[in-house]
Amino acid sequence: YMYNDWKGTYKGRGDKAEKYPYEGVLERDSNEFNRYVAPNSSMYSSLETSTNARSASTNSRKGLNNYGLSSNRMQQEPIVSLEVNAGITPRVINKKSPDTSPAAPDVTLPTFEPKLITPPVPPEKPDEPIIAIPTLSVKVVSSGNGTTNTIDGNPGNGVIEMVAVTDGDFKVKRNNGDKWEYSYTGYSGVNAFPRANPTPTSPNLGEATTTNPAYSAVPAGGTWTNWSRATTTKNSGKGFQLIVGDGSKGTAFLSNGKFLYTRESEGGSNLGEFAHLDVHGADTIANQRAGFVTATNGLANASTILDAYDDVTSISGTGSQGTFTSTNMHTWLNSGKIILEGGDVSVTNTYTHNYQGTAWKQAAINTGEIIFQPYKTAAGQEYKKFTAGFVVSDNAYTSNHNVMYNGTTGKIKSYTLSGVGYVFDASIAKPLTAVNRGEMQFYGEGSAGIYIKRKANTNLQFVTKDFAFNTTTNEVTAGSFKPVEIFGDKSIGFYQFATGGTAEGNFAVNIGALGKGNENFSTAAVSNLTAGTNITDLNINPTNGTNTNIQGSFGILSNDKIDLTSHQIKIFDKTEGNVGVYPNDNVVLNIGGGSIELNGGTGTTSKNNIGIYIGPKPATTPGTPPPTTGQGTVKSTGDIKVNGGVGNLAIFAVGGAVPTGETNNVEVKEVKATDTKNSVLIYGSKGAKIKLSDGTGLPTGATYGLNISNATVEADASTTNKKDSGAAFATDAGTVITIDRTSTPTTANIDITGTKLTDADRYAGFGLMAKDGGKISAKNNYVKVSNGSTGVASIGSNANVDMTGGTVEYKGNGYALYAANTGTIDMSNAKLILDGSAIGYEKVYGTALPITTTNMSIHIKSKDVTVLSLKNATAPLNVSSLSTTLNGWAGIAATPTYDTGAENYKMAAIDGLSAYNINQDINRKDVAAGTADANSNMFVRNLLVQRAKVNLAASKNVTAYLNTADLTSLDSTTVVGLDMSSSANAVGRSDTQINLAAGSSVNADRVDAGSGAVGLFINYGE
Repeated sequence: YMYNDWKGTYKGRGDKAEKYPYEGVLERDSNEFNRYVAPNSSMYSSLETSTNARSASTNSRKGLNNYGLSSNRMQQEPIVSLEVNAGITPRVINKKSPDTSPAAPDVTLPTFEPKLITPPVPPEKPDEPIIAIPTLSVKVVSSGNGTTNTIDGNPGNGVIEMVAVTDGDFKVKRNNGDKWEYSYTGYSGVNAFPRANPTPTSPNLGEATTTNPAYSAVPAGGTWTNWSRATTTKNSGKGFQLIVGDGSKGTAFLSNGKFLYTRESEGGSNLGEFAHLDVHGADTIANQRAGFVTATNGLANASTILDAYDDVTSISGTGSQGTFTSTNMHTWLNSGKIILEGGDVSVTNTYTHNYQGTAWKQAAINTGEIIFQPYKTAAGQEYKKFTAGFVVSDNAYTSNHNVMYNGTTGKIKSYTLSGVGYVFDASIAKPLTAVNRGEMQFYGEGSAGIYIKRKANTNLQFVTKDFAFNTTTNEVTAGSFKPVEIFGDKSIGFYQFATGGTAEGNFAVNIGALGKGNENFSTAAVSNLTAGTNITDLNINPTNGTNTNIQGSFGILSNDKIDLTSHQIKIFDKTEGNVGVYPNDNVVLNIGGGSIELNGGTGTTSKNNIGIYIGPKPATTPGTPPPTTGQGTVKSTGDIKVNGGVGNLAIFAVGGAVPTGETNNVEVKEVKATDTKNSVLIYGSKGAKIKLSDGTGLPTGATYGLNISNATVEADASTTNKKDSGAAFATDAGTVITIDRTSTPTTANIDITGTKLTDADRYAGFGLMAKDGGKISAKNNYVKVSNGSTGVASIGSNANVDMTGGTVEYKGNGYALYAANTGTIDMSNAKLILDGSAIGYEKVYGTALPITTTNMSIHIKSKDVTVLSLKNATAPLNVSSLSTTLNGWAGIAATPTYDTGAENYKMAAIDGLSAYNINQDINRKDVAAGTADANSNMFVRNLLVQRAKVNLAASKNVTAYLNTADLTSLDSTTVVGLDMSSSANAVGRSDTQINLAAGSSVNADRVDAGSGAVGLFINYGE
């Protein structure tokens, strides 16, 4: 209806007449039931109608299509339905039809996952060093007499003889043997060492002469200043500088100027010396020192010169050298700068023509700077090979005491190939004292710091003057070592080529320096002076191309015995295939106290270096095979330290001959390694004998034996690159490595971390390993290996590792102890600690355990550990004696102890039992609560068995009424009464059985919310 009561009138156009009657207020039907009948209802036409035009039920509008603005079409409103209920929801009941095939309960059934362990693989033999002994051409001629005091001239066999050169700039060139070409400016000096003192009747005695036309002779004690001379020549002369002497006068020389000495030669028959020192006479030390006092008067370096001279005069004989009583000395001293360029040159040539039979002291001293450098002509010809510093040559009419001395301010630097610092080549074994208190550096390939070409009684003092060494504590207590430094390939610090002499004292050598390996030569950088063409970036280690690591060098290489008091040998980080000490013959090298250090750092540029090497010498005859066994003995009361690097070894010994009276190839107090990679620290083969100190006789607190921390294997280890890491490896019959200790440490003294191979399901990294007859005695050691292949292994006939009284701790996925193919391990009174998913060791049932376990104890740190992997176990196993039987099979008297959380470790893993007899009641609830007997505990928690015939005896019950907490305690998720799994080794279903005898029962129930329970389970069997 429409409501219109706003007091207006309908204004329609055209239909007003017919619609006007309806204007006003519409009225609802007075019968309210009529109001709810829909127009489309079949009963709608039966409703009463009204004549009231305004009524909703009027019949007056019949036939009208619209009125006003409104359509008169019928519009149906939605029908409203009403639901009448009692307010009660009835229960819906759906009954399932009976099912004769019920669904399996949702439980996790037990499984047996046998550990498939790949046995450890022996490491590859380390790379043997390439022994390329340098060719050292050091021959000089012992001839050239004549003595006088000469400022500059022709009288004797030199250009300048027996004077003090206090200043000057000299250019010197040797041509055609003994012919000289030279010039100088600013030449000053003192006639401080006259042959004879002038007398009133002979006032010219001892004067120093000159052929320089601009000047005249200088009397004894006189001086000259600022002389100069243009290029001139002298047709003969063994040296540019010279000392001969006769009697007890005029036997010293001071060189305090700057000299450039050039020779265009290489590979000639003889070296050409700069200073010719022919010992015909020697002055008293008192007189000679007075001469040096006179010579150095007014010099800035006077005290340095005199200190060095006094130091030399105080040197006395030691050991095999005997005692020196002579107070006379023949002395050449350089306090200036000498640059020797080209080849076939030496600084000095000393020999003895002492006819008086009295042994004097002869000294070549350097407190200044000596440089050897390559030379290049204008045409591009290079001369860069065969040089030497101080040389004692053939003639030796008496056993004078030769001293070669580099003082605290002294610098000797060689950039030539086949360069040598000190050379002894006398015809008889004279006393030689070789001293370095300053810097000695050799950069060229094939060089040597000290070369004993023919036998000498050598005293090496590469230490400061105040040096003191405590042999008991193996400590430097005063002063320090002053090493010769090797930066060239195929070089040697101390090379004792000769046999029949001795070598004593305190020696030090560095191969490299921190961050420093091979270096190229450039004239400007080294001396900034040359008589030829400047050289830039010349490779003076050409054999190995662009590899700038120092390669194939030795700290000490000797063909004869050595008996040092102390040593310091360091091999630094840019090095490869170098060796600290190597006997090249069957001799004893007793290097005393001190240390050999392989300081490799954290990078990978230090690799395959060796502290002590005993191995085959090179082939002596071309075309013949080289020897295959080593020789000699190296003994040290000091230590070998291996710090960082890759593949570096402390000791590598190939067995062979040992000197008479010796038992071992190597004896060292201690080997200590830190942060190494891919290193087998001690490697012995072919009958080598290696022994470290066991601590006997050492002071309290002293370290000894084998100590390794944070040794690792690189992560890219594979079967191809064969990277591995271990403490010690002994292979071949007769090889014995002894690293016993007096007592077992409380923490690991050997700690190795391995890695999984990238291309195989096994690991690299081991503690100790013996193979094919090799033996390791490691009593009272504590060996710890993590993530490696094994802790201790012994493989092959007669191989043995003795760990008596020690500890082996292994965390990983392999065997802690592995003995196979008749190899054996002795763990008597030892402790085995197992962690991770380790297997303790393996036993083949029916054969003797290859591991001696007398009084051995076992401690478990992980629930995933298996103590014993048992093979071919066919005998019956009774639960009533389970703990005793398994302990017996494992060779232990007491059940292992364990950490909290590791109680579910496995005592054994067994594949195949003919009868597994449950002949006592088992209550899994008691096991979970910790109140069960040892056998029940072993059965439920600590034993893995597959492919067995389980027999539950008559009247015996297995009960498993467990809740969630119980399952957690038993490391399980499902309640199971009895279960047994088959294996890939099964022949048929009958191999795996569960048999219940009369009156027995298996009861299982999940007593709280969970997945239910299984009474019996078998995956393949009957």
